[in-house]
Amino acid sequence: MHAPVTIETAADCHRHAGQCDHLAKFALSDADRDVMLAAAVNWRKLAGNAEEGEKSAKPEYYLDD
Repeated sequence: MHAPVTIETAADCHRHAGQCDHLAKFALSDADRDVMLAAAVNWRKLAGNAEEGEKSAKPEYYLDD
């Protein structure tokens, strides 16, 4: 059984990227820093995808009869 997937908003993804950037500053090794910076890049890609989805999402309207 797989864990449920939570859809992140673009703002969430940008926040995660910022956290990765922050953690990279305190990495004890170059390898650890590179991992955190790569994670930040991936979060920013996800943010871009989320932004595109948010732009193309159309609101649903319900009319009461």
